[in-house]
Amino acid sequence: MNKKSKSAAKSMRGRRYTLQEKAEVLDFVDRYNAENGRGGQTAATKKFQLSPLSISSWRKLAIRNGSISSYRPASGALPVGRALAQMQELHDRIVEQERTVVRLKAQFDALKASL
Repeated sequence: MNKKSKSAAKSMRGRRYTLQEKAEVLDFVDRYNAENGRGGQTAATKKFQLSPLSISSWRKLAIRNGSISSYRPASGALPVGRALAQMQELHDRIVEQERTVVRLKAQFDALKASL
């Protein structure tokens, strides 16, 4: 693969966003829509320099996965960003607890082997 092909392939890859970043964007959209009635996605597209398709898919995914019990657009919009932030926090806590379990199992196995 020549240099031109490599750079073209590299530019085709999208940036990966953390749940925190997605939560920030979606929270901005929700606040903007609550204040102005509509236009939050367009404002977020300009402010965060994102594709409107990305924002739309994040919102749909959050709704579909049940992080929102019911979706109410415009002034009744639910804070999708907060739901994603809570999911990230829970995920971090789960990972921490899993590490603790692995460490405890290793201690248990060492004691068992010493018998």
